[in-house]
Amino acid sequence: MTLTSLVYIERNNRLLMLHRVKKGKDINRGKWVGIGGKFEKGESPLECAKREVKEETGWDLLAPHFAGIVTFIYGADVPLYMFVYTGTIASDEVVENDEGVMAWIPKEKLFDLNLWAGDVKFLEPLLLGQTPFDIKVVYDEKGRLIESQTWK
Repeated sequence: MTLTSLVYIERNNRLLMLHRVKKGKDINRGKWVGIGGKFEKGESPLECAKREVKEETGWDLLAPHFAGIVTFIYGADVPLYMFVYTGTIASDEVVENDEGVMAWIPKEKLFDLNLWAGDVKFLEPLLLGQTPFDIKVVYDEKGRLIESQTWK
């Protein structure tokens, strides 16, 4: 099992999204995702979220809000559990990172991006304020969504 935190940073009716285009071997290559990553030893989900936001944007995570948990299963890989948060940062300006290119996306344009099909399953309730959520998404080995379940 892998534990991760994922943060959707909001500012002026936009979300800060990361277009994963810089790493060669990357399951997320070409996709738009929130800010986040794997837990380091001894971290809580919120500590991981705060660290990842600082590393990837250069700013502290402000007003963090727990939005839900996503169980992500990809083929025969071990399950990945994502603790999803929302929050803000103090500026539109972010540092460059080695994972991709960040951009502020108007919320109404979010679903025009190349997202994981399963991400839509939790981004819709997140944007509607229907949190917390507990969602499971299952993909086959080719990255096609084959199952999703939502518990309330």
